[in-house]
Amino acid sequence: MKNFRNSLKNAVFSINFLVSLTVSLLLLISPIFEQLESSLKYGGRLPWIYFLDLTMTTGSFCIFAPLLAAFPYTSRFCEEYESGYINSILVREHPVRYLLTKFFANGVAGGLALSAPLALFIVVLLFNGTPYRSEDVPEGFVTIYERTIFQHSQFLWGGIAVLLIFLFLTFLSGAVWANVGLCFSVFVRNKYLAVGFPLVLYYGVTVILVGTDIFGFSPMNLIYPTTTDSVPLYINIPFQLAEFALICAVFTIKGKAVLRNV
Repeated sequence: MKNFRNSLKNAVFSINFLVSLTVSLLLLISPIFEQLESSLKYGGRLPWIYFLDLTMTTGSFCIFAPLLAAFPYTSRFCEEYESGYINSILVREHPVRYLLTKFFANGVAGGLALSAPLALFIVVLLFNGTPYRSEDVPEGFVTIYERTIFQHSQFLWGGIAVLLIFLFLTFLSGAVWANVGLCFSVFVRNKYLAVGFPLVLYYGVTVILVGTDIFGFSPMNLIYPTTTDSVPLYINIPFQLAEFALICAVFTIKGKAVLRNV
């Protein structure tokens, strides 16, 4: 447990994590900066759900999410392996324990790299937006999440329920994609490829699934499931947890084989 805390501390209190957090926050705010500025100057604030949907559908946060998640700590295994520092660690720690510590610390760091800036962004929205209420939607107008999995929950707590659900999905996806890079690093021990591979796979799978009947399972759709073919949360969440478990198994098995040669 102590080693996990130290690994997580090294990941979260690092320049890489700060860079990832800053870039994420900029990607979230930049698409709606003019609207936020206008609401502060002239009033007429809009529902915070509107701001969220606008930044997610017109901005680049979802596009670069796997890279931002992998940036803080995914390269650490490669760095310790290539430098030889891993030898001094394995003298004191069992290889499987070492691998699992790296995996879960990297998962938490990747999840926080996306969800922490999103949490800050949500605070900004709560101060500059208004609750989303059904009575405020003009008659004859469609709601923001009409015909999506949020159709019946979009007004819950004035839209805060949707914000919290999205915050959780962002953390979960960040944990998955950060560890996609970590898993890749035990096959190809290059820290730059380890950080970049999640973005390539994420974007490639999304592009392949566009226009298919299973687009709801595309990585980008799992983070922000607001298309008409998005899978329900009771499928989305277990599916991503299953991905996380599978990646953990592959990383541990292959990593253990790699460490035999250290």
